[in-house]
Amino acid sequence: MKTMIRKLFVLAVLVLLAGCLTKMPVMAKTNGNTPVNIKVGKKTFKAVFYNNETAKAFLKKMPVKYKMSELNGNEKYKYLKYSLPAREQNVTRIKAGDIMLYGSDCLVVFYKSFSTTYTYTRIGRITNTKGLKKAAGKGRISVRFSKVKKKK
Repeated sequence: MKTMIRKLFVLAVLVLLAGCLTKMPVMAKTNGNTPVNIKVGKKTFKAVFYNNETAKAFLKKMPVKYKMSELNGNEKYKYLKYSLPAREQNVTRIKAGDIMLYGSDCLVVFYKSFSTTYTYTRIGRITNTKGLKKAAGKGRISVRFSKVKKKK
């Protein structure tokens, strides 16, 4: 009888763990982030916006298109006509594809990696940056942000 109870207990634990494990990849995959398309010039990139107040506020503005200016050979920026919630932090290292907010009203898309002492609020990041630097080009460029439409 004890052997039967142990087997049932082990089986119940395995079923419980299997149920938890099958849900884990879905949680890890989405992680509360929102998929976004970013068209830089003529090329579209996939991005994710983080699950934070700044990203949520910017998502409400989409779709939006801005003429973004060049700065320092590593980023495109646009001073917005509105403020977004900011939680600036010292990021120390910018990675190509990072999308951040400088202050409360300056949207920045980085196309080159570098170290920095500036503080930013993280909004999201472009997930595949291949061709981003070329697409960004030199000078001002049109950048369009839009949410990825959910498939039905």
